[in-house]
Amino acid sequence: MSEMATVSEQAIELEKSSQVDPVDTQPSLIDWNAIWKPLSIIAGVFLVFFWLPIDSSRFSGAVIESFALAKWYAREHVLLLSAG
Repeated sequence: MSEMATVSEQAIELEKSSQVDPVDTQPSLIDWNAIWKPLSIIAGVFLVFFWLPIDSSRFSGAVIESFALAKWYAREHVLLLSAG
């Protein structure tokens, strides 16, 4: 009987030693509720730039024309340039 008692005592000791003490977890330093919108916007802009068809002549022409339009707009709406 004493062997049974020691075996059960050893089993109880093993159970106690195998139990993990709860670790004090610190709260997250990142407030995900406040940061998910800006983070998704940044990721979305990155994906748009990642899949831009830069090699396309139609796209390149559109970019060049947009710069030409901006140049025309600046020339037409600036009052400080002399007329001569």
